[in-house]
Amino acid sequence: MKQINYEVIRKNLDRLNRKTILVVKDNAYGCGLKNVLKIATSLGFTFFAVTEIKDALYIINNYSNTYVLVLGKNKVVSISNRIFLTVESKEDYFFCKSMNMPYHFKVISPMNRFGSLIDNEIINDSLCKGVYMHISRYDDDGIDEELKYFNDSVKNIKNMLIHIGGSHVLYKDNKYVKRIGMAIYENAVMIYGKVIKTFILERGQYLGYNKSFLAKYRMRVGIIDVGYNSGLSASIHHTVFINGNRYKMIGQKCMDFSFVQINDRIKENDEVELLGNNISIQEIERIEKKDKYELYVNIK
Repeated sequence: MKQINYEVIRKNLDRLNRKTILVVKDNAYGCGLKNVLKIATSLGFTFFAVTEIKDALYIINNYSNTYVLVLGKNKVVSISNRIFLTVESKEDYFFCKSMNMPYHFKVISPMNRFGSLIDNEIINDSLCKGVYMHISRYDDDGIDEELKYFNDSVKNIKNMLIHIGGSHVLYKDNKYVKRIGMAIYENAVMIYGKVIKTFILERGQYLGYNKSFLAKYRMRVGIIDVGYNSGLSASIHHTVFINGNRYKMIGQKCMDFSFVQINDRIKENDEVELLGNNISIQEIERIEKKDKYELYVNIK
């Protein structure tokens, strides 16, 4: 099952500037919000970003001297002045004005998801405490293009927190505070199971639902206690790592179990790695044809 190496997260965090805004949305990318917060605050980080109001309230109620930016469109009223809403429209602005809620203004990027062009009325209000944008391109030319656009957008803004988002820009530009997510959790998520049964599958016998695998020769099979309930696709044949060697899955995964072609060196209760030190998230990305962001939040 899913395991989190919190020492890896600690090391990842320790490389970051302490002014970095840490994105801990979606239960800290599936790594456990409470545990990640304990590590981050112990290292001196004080500013976090979430999408859910309950997470924002949890942070400020449990950690003094912390600040939280609520990404997206969710709204809350708080008297703490340590929660900042996102404003991307006049409607958002009027809400914050009416409730005396501090906010950060989001500049629209070429991604065209959330945000607006710079609005001086909103920017110049005393409730506006920051301006930010998410860099949506991953290629160097695209990053440079979006950074130039952002630079031009905020060049006349003074005495305000200005930040850009995306782990892919972590080392790209040092002018602004960074808002970082994935770089916190990189290589910290692992999936382990164990062999719970071994048996011989004879030539001509089928294996799994809908006769998904036909044995063309006599083989030894192991059943492991990890299925598609782990977040891995049911129909994709992953490679697993057992006792220093790689073995191939066969047949279609069940909800709680998978089949692996093994040899007689593999025994019941042997540990099985599906993601970890020997099978990287990059390998899983290629096999699943999904990016690590999607994988991390869905792995269980």
